[in-house]
Amino acid sequence: MKSRGADAREQSSLVPPAFEWTPEKRDKLIEVWVDTGDIASARDTIGVTPSEYLRELERNADFADAVKSAEPLADRMLEERAYQLALKGNDKLLAKILTAKYPEYRESLKVDLSASTTLKMDDAQLKAYLVRLLKKHEGSIIDAELAEVPRLEAPV
Repeated sequence: MKSRGADAREQSSLVPPAFEWTPEKRDKLIEVWVDTGDIASARDTIGVTPSEYLRELERNADFADAVKSAEPLADRMLEERAYQLALKGNDKLLAKILTAKYPEYRESLKVDLSASTTLKMDDAQLKAYLVRLLKKHEGSIIDAELAEVPRLEAPV
């Protein structure tokens, strides 16, 4: 039969020791993050949990500022890694990167609802027509814009 002291020691051995932050650990986290673009890998490198990392950001303004300053560099590295993966054969990833960075690469779909065929449609038919068009282009529409065209008056 276990004693209460043995149970307490066994339970305390399951709780990891408190993480001790040092200037070297903070610097290493930022360095690895900038080098990889991956904050989870950077946290793992120094052995800190996500929750402890977030607590340190809240209580240490200098560290939070350093992390914020490093973010554009880490983002640039992440973008470089994405390019490398894309260039190694991931065409979909490359297309997404290019369309995000360069709007002129985006494909566009224009639907002219003033055409004579759509003018003859009631609302239900027009809705069904639009649903068919959207399904046909499903997954490729990132953004949509509704542009109203002034109606021309019929000659009297």
